[in-house]
Amino acid sequence: MDPIVQTRSEANKPVLLHEYFHVYQQANVHTRDESQRQRMSKKNPWWQEGGAEYMAQLLYSKQEGVREGYFKEVMNRKVQSIKDLKEDQ
Repeated sequence: MDPIVQTRSEANKPVLLHEYFHVYQQANVHTRDESQRQRMSKKNPWWQEGGAEYMAQLLYSKQEGVREGYFKEVMNRKVQSIKDLKEDQ
């Protein structure tokens, strides 16, 4: 496989897991009312996004061939990036 394609493919795996986890989250929201779901999501969007990102990185880190320490590195980088957020974000 072309190394560039392989690199992109590897980079997309956590993204795919992140999006798939949103499906799991939505399947476990305790209402079928779409407007209520949207209101719940807007109240604390970081909860959904943070949960999906955490699970994506955790699941990806357990895949064969992923370097040891990957999960800790990624989570540390994400925690450090919080410092870059503006107050209204």
